[in-house]
Amino acid sequence: MSQKKFKTKIVRVMLVVITLCLLIVACSSWKGNHRLSVDQMLADFDYLSEVLQRNYPYFEALERMSGYNWLATLDTYRARIRSAKNDMHFISILGDILGDFNQGHTGLVTPDFYELLLDSYSAKTDEYDLHRWVDILQKPTVQHRYSWWAKRDSGRVVRKGGNVASGFSCNILEPDRIAYMRLRHFLPAYIDSDREEIMGFLSRIRSFPFLIIDIRGNPGGSDLYWEGNIVAPLIAEPLKYTTYSVVTGDEYGRSFIRQEIKPVMLLPGGLHYPPEVGKRLSFFIEEENVINPRDSVGFDGEIILLVDNQVFSSAATFAAFAQLTNWATVVGQATKGDGISMDSILLSLPNSGLVIRFPVAMGLNPDGSSNLERGTVPDIVIPNDEDSLAVVLRSIKEE
Repeated sequence: MSQKKFKTKIVRVMLVVITLCLLIVACSSWKGNHRLSVDQMLADFDYLSEVLQRNYPYFEALERMSGYNWLATLDTYRARIRSAKNDMHFISILGDILGDFNQGHTGLVTPDFYELLLDSYSAKTDEYDLHRWVDILQKPTVQHRYSWWAKRDSGRVVRKGGNVASGFSCNILEPDRIAYMRLRHFLPAYIDSDREEIMGFLSRIRSFPFLIIDIRGNPGGSDLYWEGNIVAPLIAEPLKYTTYSVVTGDEYGRSFIRQEIKPVMLLPGGLHYPPEVGKRLSFFIEEENVINPRDSVGFDGEIILLVDNQVFSSAATFAAFAQLTNWATVVGQATKGDGISMDSILLSLPNSGLVIRFPVAMGLNPDGSSNLERGTVPDIVIPNDEDSLAVVLRSIKEE
C-alpha cells in the first residue's frame, strides 16, 4: 500500500468519525431546551419576513380591514425573538407574531396540523401534483423538529381528522318536498367516509322540489369534498367556471403554482380591483374549472345554499362557485372569504425546521374585488338577527 493511499484512507476514516460525532451532537441537542441560539432564531425570523414580503398577497388588504400594519412592527418582533429563552419560548413567540395577521390561512404549523397536512397531501401527491408541499414536510430538519415538538406535546398529536366528527347530517323537513343537508366542515379525511351516506340521502330525495344545503359556520377543508360529494351527484352535465387570483410573481411562490401566470394588464377591464393589483401584485392566474357528473342521482329541483360570515376557505369557494354557475341560490350573509384561490403554500425555516403556512394568491370576485375583504355576497341577503333557514322555509311554504 502506498503512503499516499494510506494517508487518504486515514483521512477518510477521520472524516467518518468526525461526521458521526457531529451527528451525535446534533441529534442529542434536539433533546435540550436551548438548541437554537438567539442568532439562529433571528435568522429564521428574518428569512420568514423576507419571503413574506416578496410573496404575501394580503398586507394591504389586512391593513384596510383591521388597521394593523404587520410590516411596520418588524423591529418590535425582532426584539421579542431576541428575548426567547429556549426553543419552546421561540415557538410560542413566533406563533403569536403570525397570529397578529388574524388571517385563518396564515400561521405556524403545529404538530397535530403537521400530521394532518402530511396525510392529506401525501394521499393526493401524484393526482394533484403536490410534490412541492410534501417535499417541505418531509425535509429532515422539519421531521426532526416536529418529532421533537410532538414528544413535548405528547398525547396531542391528531391524525386523519383526529377527534373531529364528520360534519355531515341530513333531514327531511317536509315529506316529498323539502330536504335538508348540514355540512359543518369539508375536512379531506371525510371525503370517502361521508360519500356513501350522502349518496344514499341524495338518492332518497332526488324527486324533491327543494334541497337546502346549510354550510353556515363551515371553516372549509378541501374543495374535493364538495365537488365530488355534493355537486357531482347533483348535476347531469359538466359545469364550467373561471376564476382569477393575483400574485406577486416571486420565484418562491411560483415554485408552488402549476398554472401559467400572466401580467395583470391582461386581466378583464372595467372591474374594481384592489389598489395593490398592478403594483405589488403584478401577475394573475386564470383557472378554468370543470366539475363533471359522477353517479348523478337525477335531481332536478331547486337548490338553496345557506351561508354566513363564518364561511371560509373552501366553503367560501363553494359559495362563490354556486353563484358563478347559478347552480344554487345563495342565501344569508356575506361569507368570510379567502376562497377562489389556490391552496396555501408552505415555508420551512432553515435553522428551527418550523413550517409556516400562508396564502400566495388573492382570489378575486367577479367584480374584481378581493374575496378575502368582501367575501361572496349572497343572492338573497338575510339580516344577521334573522335565521336564514327559517326565512327560506317561510318563503317555500308561501309558494
